[in-house]
Amino acid sequence: MEEKELRQLAIDISENKVFGTFCMNKCEIAHMGAVFMPLMFLNDKQKKEMSDNKVVHLYEYYDKAGPRSVNGMPCFFSFAQINKDDWEKIVKYIKKYEIKVKSFLNKPQDKIEEQEPTLFDEKR
Repeated sequence: MEEKELRQLAIDISENKVFGTFCMNKCEIAHMGAVFMPLMFLNDKQKKEMSDNKVVHLYEYYDKAGPRSVNGMPCFFSFAQINKDDWEKIVKYIKKYEIKVKSFLNKPQDKIEEQEPTLFDEKR
């Protein structure tokens, strides 16, 4: 994946727009085929490719989920893959992003310059 895509994915994961195997605990992994349904139809060659590419996580955006769920987890008719190297970068980007969000939220109120009244200002 391109760096920009990795950074966007990190933001989307941090903002809970993405569901992936990184959201599942060990017991839930048993239901991976029901959550990411195309997994059930992979042939041996495709499974070997995933292994060779060192895929560590599968994911999809929540807005692509089907109408049903399995044990509280969404069901998807598609998925994307994250390999080991990309996952290490994504984890770093998530940490950086969350630090920036926290620092933004904890900053004292920025000085707002006088400006013309807006629609949200009280009428005087």
